[in-house]
Amino acid sequence: MNLPILLKEWLLSLPFPLYITGGYVRNNLLNLPPYDIDIAGAVSSLELSRFLPKTASFSIVNSKLDTSIIIISGVKFEYTPFRTEKYDAGEHTPKSSEFIKDPYTDSFRRDFTCNCLYYDIKTDKTLDFHNGIDDINNKTLRAVNSPNTVFSFDGLRILRMVRFSCELGFEIETNTFLSAKKFGHNLKYISSERIREEFDRILIADTKYNIPDAHYRGLKLIGELDLWKYIIPEINDGMGFKQNLKYHSYDVYNHLLQTVKIAPPHIRLAALLHDIGKPASQKQYGNMHHHSDIGIAIVKNRLGQKGLKYPNSLVEKIVRLIDTHMYDLKEKTRPDKLRKFVIKNYDILDDLIDLVRADTFAHGTGKHDRSQRFETARKEIIKLGLPKSLKELNINGNDLISTYPDIPKHNISTVLNKLLDDCITQKVQNQKDQLLTYAKTIIKKYKIL
Repeated sequence: MNLPILLKEWLLSLPFPLYITGGYVRNNLLNLPPYDIDIAGAVSSLELSRFLPKTASFSIVNSKLDTSIIIISGVKFEYTPFRTEKYDAGEHTPKSSEFIKDPYTDSFRRDFTCNCLYYDIKTDKTLDFHNGIDDINNKTLRAVNSPNTVFSFDGLRILRMVRFSCELGFEIETNTFLSAKKFGHNLKYISSERIREEFDRILIADTKYNIPDAHYRGLKLIGELDLWKYIIPEINDGMGFKQNLKYHSYDVYNHLLQTVKIAPPHIRLAALLHDIGKPASQKQYGNMHHHSDIGIAIVKNRLGQKGLKYPNSLVEKIVRLIDTHMYDLKEKTRPDKLRKFVIKNYDILDDLIDLVRADTFAHGTGKHDRSQRFETARKEIIKLGLPKSLKELNINGNDLISTYPDIPKHNISTVLNKLLDDCITQKVQNQKDQLLTYAKTIIKKYKIL
């Protein structure tokens, strides 16, 4: 077992055994990069703290479960005493726990056999009570105990099962899968924040251990387990919802998943939701023309504080991406108008290009990548030296007031924005004297004075 040297020396110095558990042991057997270090033993956190080096950091983070975070010479790990647990209705947090002395009994509170190994550093042996090593070698994800018991205890384990399966490339054992599907309703007892954390990890599962399309497989599993109703219910509406075969090879649901499959990690949530409003638009209006507006309302509801509680900044960014992803659909927008659009959305342009490209390829019809027009417009803007914001405009509000002292202050931003627009369309050059002279035209046109 590869462990940080100073941690290893401390563990060997203790008068009682402690055990490395969970993913650290699993990853060591799989030759995968190690992540969090979890340690368990038969002593309480307080008792263990008496054996810590003077320079160590120690804090109990869950007094009910006696879980502590310890840092020794910069190496952080979580310690939890052996225990049994009792749950109510699939909730993630145990209702009660009882501290015990042996790892075998402790093992039955854990989730999957691959995570249920106890490495004893003193003996250099791994305790394997549930054939976890065989399952690791066979790349099988299997519940430790009766799967019905595992998933009735904690609904979040169902999403964790999906994440582990796709991150590690493990197949889910049949009874474990069927039981997870049976107890999927227990996700309704899990907090939005917990669901969001697991869902976010599934969306980037391919980046964990570089397993191709792991994120796509994770989303497929969510659908197969009928879990969307507890995450983003409207995604279910896209299943079997056909689209015009002239433009799409997939129904709405599979188009969304294909878009996520192609998209880079940072825009996958937007990719998953960009056409989520299509079924409702078709039902309400008889066409999909309003799908962006409906999709935006769904996103605000499902991702906002009444839903998965994503940061407001991310929700607003996704709203903008959905709102703009259909722009220039027929690729006939005039170059000057396209430049104005690009500059207006310059702060999200890279994400928009990535989304439009993934959306286009996910049609499955060999459609031309129209995102290239946005990239071309950006290059033209840079080449022509056009201002990309009011900050890059070579005059400001004070300049306007100095030249036109009677201009109402509340109209200054209007004039500046019109100047920016006309710079972009090259009606005026971004030079102070020209801008101040040209401002008179705008003031007269809009009857500002």
